[in-house]
Amino acid sequence: MALEGGELIGVVTAIYIGLGVLLSIYPPYIADKALGRICIFTCSVCLWLLWLVCYLSQLNPMEAPEPMPLESD
Repeated sequence: MALEGGELIGVVTAIYIGLGVLLSIYPPYIADKALGRICIFTCSVCLWLLWLVCYLSQLNPMEAPEPMPLESD
């Protein structure tokens, strides 16, 4: 029961959004709550973007270049 490409992206995106919202509601051990919320939000967006780029690069990999034969004069 594997998820297709679009379904997996949607599920993982929902997980990152959920964690970002959940941690932003009550930022633990931070004196400045507004700064903590911004840092948590920025971190969750950057981690999601990192995951998305890695996943998409493996989904459709680039082909390796083929060497051209040398021409002899």
